[in-house]
Amino acid sequence: MREDVYVGKFKVVYRPDIPGDYTVIEEHCKGSSYSDHLNLEETDRWLDLGSHIGCFALDIARTVDYVHCVEAEHSNVRLALRNVSLNPYANVVTQHAAVVPSTFPDDHITLYLAKKSHSNSLHPEMYNVQHGPAGTVKVPVVHANELIEKHNINKIKLDIEGAEYDVVPDIDWSKIDEFIMEAHTQVPKADVTGLFNFFEEQGFSVLQTTAGVPQPNFLLHGVRE
Repeated sequence: MREDVYVGKFKVVYRPDIPGDYTVIEEHCKGSSYSDHLNLEETDRWLDLGSHIGCFALDIARTVDYVHCVEAEHSNVRLALRNVSLNPYANVVTQHAAVVPSTFPDDHITLYLAKKSHSNSLHPEMYNVQHGPAGTVKVPVVHANELIEKHNINKIKLDIEGAEYDVVPDIDWSKIDEFIMEAHTQVPKADVTGLFNFFEEQGFSVLQTTAGVPQPNFLLHGVRE
């Protein structure tokens, strides 16, 4: 495995021989598929669920107060920590864990690894034919509400490969002013319309788009009305 350094809006180390890394570079370093939608404020405290190698966090770190990153796959975490160290941002913290509902009974969960570095999932259905299964590993779990309370979080980004349908209903959204998330369609319980309606019921004005995310997924962005 070799590594390259991309220097654009910020410096980031990635693995050019591993599918998935450069896709995220294109999304968050070359472009701003998420942050272009956001209302970033210097007082924002973000929870980044599914942070991969840290690109989204670094994209917003120069503008906001704090970003708490949660990433389940250990090699991605190692690279994320290196990427934070390459940039002048002391407000990004990375935690190795998978986010699960508060009712989950165990302290570890099975992560299904994929050959694409950004496609690891708690749901084996997320695998595709070209970049399919690459094994499993047990990872520690964390609950979103505990992090929201502990770190005074007011905004959330989610890209957790199908686990959003488990986690979103469990979050106390009354504390959140804005969110952005990728809604995946490859899991049996996928219901993008249901997510859209749920967030509207929580008091958010919601935009649904396919811009900036791989098909057949959707990007949902919500701001509290």
